[in-house]
Amino acid sequence: MSFSTHIYGQKASKSLFGEYEDTLKYLHNKIVFTKDDDAKLNFSNSFKNILNEVLEFDNSFQYPFDSLKNISRLYSPDKKLRIYNWFLEKENKEIIYYCIVQYYDKRKKEFLTQDLYDNSKNLRNVEKKVLDSENWFGCLYYEIIQEKKNGKQYYTLLGWDGIDEYSTQKIIDVLHFTRNKITFGHPIFIKEKNKDNRVLIEYDERTSVSLSYNKKEKKIIFNNLIPIKKELEGLYEYYVPDGSNNSYNYKSGKWIFEKDIDARNDKNNNSRKKPKMGLLPSR
Repeated sequence: MSFSTHIYGQKASKSLFGEYEDTLKYLHNKIVFTKDDDAKLNFSNSFKNILNEVLEFDNSFQYPFDSLKNISRLYSPDKKLRIYNWFLEKENKEIIYYCIVQYYDKRKKEFLTQDLYDNSKNLRNVEKKVLDSENWFGCLYYEIIQEKKNGKQYYTLLGWDGIDEYSTQKIIDVLHFTRNKITFGHPIFIKEKNKDNRVLIEYDERTSVSLSYNKKEKKIIFNNLIPIKKELEGLYEYYVPDGSNNSYNYKSGKWIFEKDIDARNDKNNNSRKKPKMGLLPSR
């Protein structure tokens, strides 16, 4: 199937969106089930190109893409930002993340798109870094939390990253715009005397760790982790939940760390989300 590449300013019909969606679904199945790494990369790049093309239509922001169940499709609460996020897993278990951000540009009064390029394997001391679209700490996002400070919107993102066959991590990052360019990281995560631009929570790949948002109390709640043996302290691939919970609480534009909270009263909160089945690789 071929598509026009000169479609800015146009609107697509439901049937045309359906044709694009069918193509994207086919390509994503190829990404998942193809064994050859080079072929996977080619399919993923084709998926990205076709998705970018359909997002050029003026009415694409509202189109649900419901059949793309195995990629992350997230709206921000203010409906000014949408994230399309997927990954491929190579034969050696390395994961490469892909992301397209669709956002409303106030000056141009239209929705634009921006590709993100995963450079996480080359980044060090990432908790302190301010990153951008060309230098993205890749992961799979599953929730967007929107807060406004001094007239500026900040989108806190919860994500998952399968580091390797030994450890996994959950990520709390923040997306905002600097001179109309996407920026990741801001020193709003406060733990004791430390200020970080993002939070990484690494743990044993064989265990499960919850990281979720309580909208009513404005808390990001997550399991407290300890090493399975005292002598393994600092080796996070051996960290597991101990039954207690910590949180980052939103206060005056900052996320403030609180240890050992009581999360039992949070069981009826419907805003706690986990990645949908099928989004994550099996190992």
